[in-house]
Amino acid sequence: MPAEYSGILLPGLDDQLHFFTRNIPVQGKSVLLIGSGSEKVALSLLEEGCTTIQIITDSEELLVNTRLTLSGNADIKARYSEYGSLDFSDASFDLVFAQGTVSRTDRKKILKEIYRVLKTDGVFCPGEMTSLKGDIPPFLKSVFAANNMDILSSDSLSMIYKAEGFKVKAMKSLDNTLKEYYKETERALNRRLGKMTKEDQKNNKDMITKTKHEINVFLNLGGLKYTGFSSFLLIK
Repeated sequence: MPAEYSGILLPGLDDQLHFFTRNIPVQGKSVLLIGSGSEKVALSLLEEGCTTIQIITDSEELLVNTRLTLSGNADIKARYSEYGSLDFSDASFDLVFAQGTVSRTDRKKILKEIYRVLKTDGVFCPGEMTSLKGDIPPFLKSVFAANNMDILSSDSLSMIYKAEGFKVKAMKSLDNTLKEYYKETERALNRRLGKMTKEDQKNNKDMITKTKHEINVFLNLGGLKYTGFSSFLLIK
């Protein structure tokens, strides 16, 4: 079963963070978090003793939400950045953490940038959606294509990481978290809809329709039979 859910609404829920902090010393480390929705990861790492925490997102809209969520936390910074072109110097971070944000068609470009900004012997912890049964059916491919995602098997991902210079220290399957993730996503959407006016719902129609479709694909149409989620500990 997944670890008790405490609020990280990303694929892998809280389990990826637990996998990371139970295997990698984080106290006194600088960390880069890649992706929107990482605020609770940042707050947890701050409690664990990380000294410098930087969140990046490639969405201007979601950056506003991130900054509002973290207002008053001077030790956590948030900024806009393209993931394939990081605006940081070489060897800037001890740790990089990305939960569900690098499973993209430009994955190799992103990995090169992460490798560059990591210090020697630094650790990268990605969590990625994975394919479980070879060829992904068309109804599922359309969901991934709409999100510019490139979904591969865990073995294929390991080969790609190694080709980019990383050493694979460990891998953990978090497939069992996905059902709860989509259930929690559905609950969160319903709570949000309950607070929206009819005008708000009209203005956000595309987002609402897209999210409902994805939930339906994974919870009701068998998407979870073909899709998993794995996290890795990679050493530079």
